[in-house]
Amino acid sequence: MRKRLIAVLGVGLIAAGALADYPADRKAALDLARAGKNEEAISAFVKMTEGKVTDFQKSDALEQAVLCALRLQKYDRAAELAKQIPSVPVSKLCQMRILMDQRKWQEVVEKFKDEDLSTWPDSIIGEAAWNRGQAALYAKNGEQAVKDLSKAPDYLNETNAKGLALIDLGSAYVMVKNDDAALEAYRKVYATGNIYKHCQAAANAAGILVRQGKLDEATKELDKIDMKAVDSRNYWVDNLFIQYGSVLAKQGKKAEAAAKYNEALKNKDIHPSLKNAAEAGLKALEAQ
Repeated sequence: MRKRLIAVLGVGLIAAGALADYPADRKAALDLARAGKNEEAISAFVKMTEGKVTDFQKSDALEQAVLCALRLQKYDRAAELAKQIPSVPVSKLCQMRILMDQRKWQEVVEKFKDEDLSTWPDSIIGEAAWNRGQAALYAKNGEQAVKDLSKAPDYLNETNAKGLALIDLGSAYVMVKNDDAALEAYRKVYATGNIYKHCQAAANAAGILVRQGKLDEATKELDKIDMKAVDSRNYWVDNLFIQYGSVLAKQGKKAEAAAKYNEALKNKDIHPSLKNAAEAGLKALEAQ
C-alpha cells in the first residue's frame, strides 16, 4: 500500500463558538492512532464531531478518522466517514485517498477528472494534484499525468512528498516521450531534502541518458550523488550502485563496474530483484 500524504489542518482549530477542549481531544485521538489503536481513534474522532463544533473542526476530525480507517483497510467505513465531511474539497480528497489505497487508478481519473483543483484550499491542492496525476500515470494517461504532476510540487511542502511527485512527473514525461522535460524534473529532485529520492532521481535520469547513448553524461549524473551522505542502505541506494555498474560496464570499465555491483551486494538486506541484477551484471563481466 502506498503511504499516503497526511494533510494536517493545523490552523483555525479554535474559533468562535468552538469547543474549547477540541485541541486536547484531537491530540488524545492522534496519540491513539500513533499507538496503533485505530479503532479507538476512530471512535474518539467521531465523538469530537458531536456537539458544538465548527465545520472546520468536524472536517478535520472526520478526515483523521478516515485515515485511521485506511490504516485498517476498512474501505467501506472510510467512504462512509468521508461522505460526512462538511468541507467538499476535503471530502473529495479523502475519497481520492480511499481509491488510491485500493489502486483503483482509472476510477480516480474518471471520478475527479472535471474537478477544478485551483478552487480548493492551497493546503490540499498539492496532494490532490499528486493523487490524480499519479493515478493517470498508472492508468497510462501520460498527458493528464503531466498536467497534474506539473502543479503538485509547487503546493507540496513536505520534502519527501515533493521529491516523489517530481519523480512521478519525470516518469510522466518519459511516457509522453519528452526526455528533456523528464531530465529537468528528475534534476529538480536534487533540491529537495531526501538523499534517497536523490538516488532514485539520478538512477532514472541516468537511464534516459544511457538510452540516448550518452554514457559519459550518465556517469556525471550518477556522480552528482554524494554517497557519503547516505547513512543507511535501501532499495534506491542499491539500485543506484547497480545502475552505475551497468553504465561502467557499457564503457568497458570492467573493474570499476564490478566494484559497483559488489558494493550493492554488500547490503545483506538487498532486494531479491536487485541482488539478481547485480549478480547477473558480474556474470556478464566475467563472460567478456
